Amino acid sequence: MTGVVSMTSRQLRASHVEVWHHLFFSGLAISTSKAAGALNGDRINATLYMTLSQVHAQTIEAQMSQAERDQLHSHLAYTEGCYGGHHTL
Repeated sequence: MTGVVSMTSRQLRASHVEVWHHLFFSGLAISTSKAAGALNGDRINATLYMTLSQVHAQTIEAQMSQAERDQLHSHLAYTEGCYGGHHTL
């Protein structure tokens, strides 16, 4: 908390943007659909932002060792493959 209090507003914003950039580095991409009521990337990303804003993110804690961070990331990072269901266009 001491580090945050000593930051300028510009530094705090840059730190905030960097953390969110890392959180959204999931590889999720969705093409825009013009279908009525379709869920497009902007709504999905807004939902992710609202959800993640309410959850403690252990992987960005400054006091966490690199080994602990790597272990958490190993549990979170896996390749699922592409969605093969119905088309949304």
